[in-house]
Formats: sequence, C-alpha cells, structure tokens
Amino acid sequence: MLENVTSSFSRNVDFGNKILLIDGLARSGKSMLGPICSSFKDIEIERVEEYIEYIGTLNRMGKMSEDAALAFLRQKTDMCLYNSMIGRDTNFRRTDHSSAWRSSKVKEYFKRLRKPEGASIVQEIRDKEIIFQNQTLEVSD
Repeated sequence: MLENVTSSFSRNVDFGNKILLIDGLARSGKSMLGPICSSFKDIEIERVEEYIEYIGTLNRMGKMSEDAALAFLRQKTDMCLYNSMIGRDTNFRRTDHSSAWRSSKVKEYFKRLRKPEGASIVQEIRDKEIIFQNQTLEVSD
C-alpha cells in the first residue's frame, strides 16, 4: 500500500524507524511469533496498535491520501517507540500475550521505567536503529 510513497508532510523529529508488522489469520501463530521476534536484538516487544489497521482501511476507502497515511503512520509509530523506550505504555499484565513478562528482555522493560525522557532517548533510538513491532488484530484485505 505505502511502498515508495514520499510524504509532503514533515516534522522536526523523525526516527526513520523500521516497522515490523505481524499479520495473519486468527490462530495462525501470530502470538507465538511476536515474542520470538522481540527476542532479537533491537526489536521491541510486540504492540497491538489498532490505528495501524485503520490507516490502510481509510486509505483504501479514499478517505486518507497515501502521503497523509504515511505521515500519520510514521508519527504514531515514532511516538509509540519513544514511549516504549521510557517505559510508558508498556504492558505489564501477566496474562496478556503482549506482556513484558513474556519477553526475554523483561528486566530491560523494568529498567526503562527509570530512564530520563528527552534527547538521549531519541539519540538511542537512532543509534541502535530500534525496530517497532506491531501485531494486527484483523486481517487486511
């Protein structure tokens, strides 16, 4: 959908981050694949951010242009990644499949709760080229 699209929207901070999307039918192994992927260096714990699915739907319906969809996707995933790096919005519910407790890096997610906010986090994201991971709930068509 959004391949090779350049956006006329711009912002001062852009992580240029990579996004790993895990999509598939229900019961196809998505919830198993997420923790496996997050065990790799510089891949974040899986998130379930429903807005990502809405972007594609709105674009296909002609309600959001491709450059607006791309700008919105970048803005929101950058913000989610930043928040994750400082421990904000991290899921610590033990029974959830996207819980930090199910991660091989659970100690790291607790350490992040004490990290300072600001430019040092932005620089860390850029230096390490951290990958934001999202698992879809619905199958896109």
